[in-house]
Amino acid sequence: MRRIGLLLAVASLALAGCGGKGSAADQGGPGAPTTTPPPTATLPGPQGVAWASLGAQGHLLIDQQVQGISMLDLVAGQLTNLFAPHDPSADWTNAASMSPDGTQVVMAYAPAPKDGDVQYGYTSLFILPVDGSTAPVAFRRPSSSEESYFDPSWSPTGDSIVYAHLVHFSIPNTTPQQYGFKYTIERAGYPDGQVRVLADNGFWPRPSPDGKQLVYISIDTTSGATAPVVCNADGTDPRVIPTPAEFQTVDAPLFTPDGQALLLSVVTQGLSDTGPAPIGGWWDRLLGVQAAEAHNVPSDWWMVPLDGSDSTQLTNVNDVGLYGSFSPEGSFLAYGSQTGLYVGKADATGFVQVDDLAGVLTVDWVR
Repeated sequence: MRRIGLLLAVASLALAGCGGKGSAADQGGPGAPTTTPPPTATLPGPQGVAWASLGAQGHLLIDQQVQGISMLDLVAGQLTNLFAPHDPSADWTNAASMSPDGTQVVMAYAPAPKDGDVQYGYTSLFILPVDGSTAPVAFRRPSSSEESYFDPSWSPTGDSIVYAHLVHFSIPNTTPQQYGFKYTIERAGYPDGQVRVLADNGFWPRPSPDGKQLVYISIDTTSGATAPVVCNADGTDPRVIPTPAEFQTVDAPLFTPDGQALLLSVVTQGLSDTGPAPIGGWWDRLLGVQAAEAHNVPSDWWMVPLDGSDSTQLTNVNDVGLYGSFSPEGSFLAYGSQTGLYVGKADATGFVQVDDLAGVLTVDWVR
């Protein structure tokens, strides 16, 4: 899964309870998923190409789950599909990140289960050539059932991929059987795949523009409380970034272009006034964990300086499922949500909605 909250979006399709068989990816997976010729469409926007007046350049790599992964040319207004799930009720993507050289995409993908098994949405990481020259190749697969790799981001140098790793396990000597889970932030070298654990109890990893730092969201697995954490690229020197008391929960972090602050999707209302609720069993944790709440209740973008100075609310969109990306030169910001895809200035003003692209899960602004 690309994020904890994403399984809420597919719960009606996939999640029925604990136990049972996992997806084909959990069981070693099918052969590499096949590709189809990428269709191209032109998005007219409300006034021709609506975002053209902004003068934004480059491309947006977009993940829309059951509709797969596409590339939007911001100049021509053309949307090209790079990968489409074969059966939206049985397999889907939920995150994508472009390599710095623009030739490959790392995607979190749950292949269709084998022989009618239940699809629980556990994702593996696959490498997808942008030119479609080969089928996607598995990069990180679960070694056991009920294990998932998600939230992938390519390092700015292109020699590694950082991601979150979820392991679900049964707790010995409990009656009735109880289950636990563990989240880790990991970095895998590319292409060698050598893995290093960077942090425990964290997800949503995103590298800084210069590649020297990493931000992720820590989670208290007892209370469900979340907080942004910044560390060195190798996981050392982790430090919690102070946030205002009214922040009930945070997610979807990314560094500002100058690396001096974070952009966070923040919930300031709509959750329990008493704070994060205790986390219960496995599916309760997965579907009700406070860390997921920010992605399933209305949120807004806030800028939080790393030096502890005052945070600033940037938007009042009250939207669900915010996920953002700055343009490579730092002048613009794009974000996706359940209501659509938006492009605007880096200070979070002047947003223009891109037509016909609702339910965007991730967006990555590339050249």
